[in-house]
Amino acid sequence: MPKPNLDRTLDEMYSDDGPVRGGPIGGGGRSYGASRGERPPSRRTSPYTDDNDYSTSIGSIGGGKPSSKGSSKGGGSRKGDYIREREDSGSSPLANIPPLHCKVGPESDVKKTAGFIAASLRGRGCATVHGNCADSVNQALKSLALTRNYLADEGLDVTVESLVDEETSDEGTCISFDVSIETDDWVRKEIQGLQGDEMYVGKESRPSKVAGAIAHKVRKWKQLYCTCMGAQAALKAAQSMYLTRKFLADEGRDVCFVPEFGKTADGASLMHLYIFYTFAPCKVGADSDVHQTAGYIAAGVREGCPPYVLATTSSNVNQAIKALALARDFLKDEKLDFAMKPSLPDYYEDRTTSMVKIVLAGVTDGSLRRALDNRRASELYVSSESNPQKVAGAIATYARQRKQTCISAMGSEAIFRATVAIFLAERYLTEE
Repeated sequence: MPKPNLDRTLDEMYSDDGPVRGGPIGGGGRSYGASRGERPPSRRTSPYTDDNDYSTSIGSIGGGKPSSKGSSKGGGSRKGDYIREREDSGSSPLANIPPLHCKVGPESDVKKTAGFIAASLRGRGCATVHGNCADSVNQALKSLALTRNYLADEGLDVTVESLVDEETSDEGTCISFDVSIETDDWVRKEIQGLQGDEMYVGKESRPSKVAGAIAHKVRKWKQLYCTCMGAQAALKAAQSMYLTRKFLADEGRDVCFVPEFGKTADGASLMHLYIFYTFAPCKVGADSDVHQTAGYIAAGVREGCPPYVLATTSSNVNQAIKALALARDFLKDEKLDFAMKPSLPDYYEDRTTSMVKIVLAGVTDGSLRRALDNRRASELYVSSESNPQKVAGAIATYARQRKQTCISAMGSEAIFRATVAIFLAERYLTEE
């Protein structure tokens, strides 16, 4: 590796016009370009932490892909339609991102709701959709299915996790859906090739029994999907998905699902929920055992569904990065590897947030290790005092020039700042 020029500042690494700081339009991230394992990973959002302080209700927001004229599918205009005004609006590229939470009512317009969710997913990569009764849960599922259609032309898709607000729920009717964007086509490929069992959920079905049946099939790696028709059946299906996750939690397993519209033989509308097996999230603390954490991550990669890694402080992020590096060592002899993409789910509300979610994508053909040639990489040194925005600008500049970049950092604060810089660099490049 060539000796770095320590006298060269990050500002000097910019191009003459400086980095292009594009707004967060586009999929919350690009495909890694790496092949996946037998079962692709679920890129999931952070745990539900809402205190019923919903940040918005549905307004006149259009549908899917934004056009050059500011309009979008599903009717309405996206320009100036977002409900909440931000203090940094007018100059920040984050000013027009919809809030994280979307509360759906029984009479909510499905097209407008789907457009709102699609816009939020493009800007954030995640969203949380809430319903507090059978009719609103049904509308939410319809909106999520339509969101997939709005994102399809962009090569994007979603996965969904079902949660129940047990404190405010009336017999489990308050359902939240954590929605994550998928930046490649594994979801549609899996659905097209699915030869699993169909499980019918009706308005009289007992969610605990349905969940037990789903968990049993998941443990045996059997593919399946649920079919429901009507608001009460949709609520039962959502409750079943939540209970399935609860039944599997102690085993380190988890499930997510993808909603899709369907029709009966006589043309009546129904809803399919395609279920995918995943590993439970890997939450890393400052005192987490690096070897155990690395072993858990490696196990997920071997099974083709690596967990996402969640850390909430700079010290935790440091431990997480160490565990990820060690997991790659564990997998080296098996010719397995993974790529990772960090995100900060709360960054758009709080620029000082330290919660980091790292999504993993398994690579099984050895291409990633062959591509990592540090001898040709441009090295950037990040310290505890480095400005993540400037580091991100340098990373983005090298990416535009198709140059490989290596970031070196020492200490928890420096590693955290390097992680934030990678997240911001991806945002800068997304619009391009």
